[in-house]
Amino acid sequence: MDSGKETNTKRILIVYSHPKENSLNHGIKEAVIKGLKKSNVEVRVQDLYKEKFDPLLYDREENDKDKVTIQMKKNVRWAEWIVFIAPMWWATVPAMLKGYFDRVFTEDFSFKYNQAGMPEGLLENKKALLIGTCDTPPLILKLSGGTMGFKSIIKRVLKLCGLKDSKFTLFGSVLNSTEQKRNKWIERAEKIGEKLGKPESALPIIKQNLVSIIKAVRLQLYSFVFCSVLLGAAIGASISSGFSWPGLLLAAFIGLLAHTAVSFSNEIADESIDKINLNRTMFSGGTGLMAKGLITKNVLNLGWIISSVLALVIPAIMVFLFQFHWLLIFSLALALFLGLEYSFPPFRLSRISFGEVAAFLAYGAPLMIVGVTLQVDKAVVNLIIANYRFYLLALPVSLSVFATLCLTQIPDTDADKKNGKKSISVILGPKSVLILSAIVLLICVFFFISFVLLKILTLKYFLIASILPVLTVVIILTNLDAYKIPAGMTMINIMGMSVTSTVLCAVVPAVYFFNNLNRINLFK
Repeated sequence: MDSGKETNTKRILIVYSHPKENSLNHGIKEAVIKGLKKSNVEVRVQDLYKEKFDPLLYDREENDKDKVTIQMKKNVRWAEWIVFIAPMWWATVPAMLKGYFDRVFTEDFSFKYNQAGMPEGLLENKKALLIGTCDTPPLILKLSGGTMGFKSIIKRVLKLCGLKDSKFTLFGSVLNSTEQKRNKWIERAEKIGEKLGKPESALPIIKQNLVSIIKAVRLQLYSFVFCSVLLGAAIGASISSGFSWPGLLLAAFIGLLAHTAVSFSNEIADESIDKINLNRTMFSGGTGLMAKGLITKNVLNLGWIISSVLALVIPAIMVFLFQFHWLLIFSLALALFLGLEYSFPPFRLSRISFGEVAAFLAYGAPLMIVGVTLQVDKAVVNLIIANYRFYLLALPVSLSVFATLCLTQIPDTDADKKNGKKSISVILGPKSVLILSAIVLLICVFFFISFVLLKILTLKYFLIASILPVLTVVIILTNLDAYKIPAGMTMINIMGMSVTSTVLCAVVPAVYFFNNLNRINLFK
């Protein structure tokens, strides 16, 4: 039963590394096991010296075929917790335990390198505890940095492999310790085991779920929402010659709720794709949290429903109780509808190559209207939305979002194709999407030129807003083969530059309006 899915008991693997059975480490190991067995747990012990484990790695391929290594990896895969018990020798772990990591925590089992050359941990749903002994007093070790032997395992091995919250406990100094002191250490080890064996308290579970929820929100893409809202608020402030911080914060919060609902729905819709997507990046359709078992579908479903309801109820309260413009709820509802239909039935726009069009419509004028309506009164809102300049300012934002989302489809092309998703990259091909994105970003620059001619922006602000889109186009056109390594550093840099271009398309005009509150009014 390697998966452990058929039992509700906590699964704990002890990896023990000490050659002597009459050692303090042996007593600590037995005490930990004794403490664990006071609870409903399943324990497996890997005694490296007793099993005569060979710590030397000679050949990677032969190592992966070795029966001992295969079984040890099964134990790691089975475990929820891994407890390493070993002395600290020469300020590090014994060679036996180091060899265990060399042979068991190998590439493609505990970690992998993505196409950008960055390591990604594959053991994210596991936790680890290191327990050791030392001759140097622990306080001196802390002051001198001598604990780096265990810290280096945590930072450079376990964390790299996805075990984020590993901890260690040291007992010492052993050299001049009395029998009474060693007995106290063994009693403490038993309590450690007893505590570890108990069911997880609510706080760590909440913390783990909270971290996964925050990751699923994908705050890096929320910047699109916030910047559109900010631009709308700046336009409103420019005509009213004043600025409302509460209005901006409330608009940003409503936008965050809508964005959360859209991100969660996208996570659910892309679950099957995430399971087979070998080219996932931070910009991909889904984060892969469900595929890794770090968040459940129930949590995501509950999350997008609650976020959607709040994103609609709060504007409704502002409109019906506080007399804000009805466009607040209408524009938010439109943006939310397009965002959810990007992933969900009946339209599932992202699966029929219309997802980017939906984003083009949602991320510009509707979100800018949210920012405007919470800044000024109804009469001023009517004045602004009746002016063509408002929609001109929305176009670079909408177009750059369109270009960015087109680019983010490229790494997912193969997985989308296998899953039957007809994304724009599947239909047009990755290279054509690169070219299309470059053209769209150039159109953004064209609109900024028109802003100067129409005296919406000055030349200085045009140059600041245009430099990154132009640079992104240059990088794309000089790297049209970047799609061949879809999750490589070049492709990631292109997507990152495009995201930043979108931010600048909104922030630069917003800064211009904020800096000229009492000097310009384009919407009279």
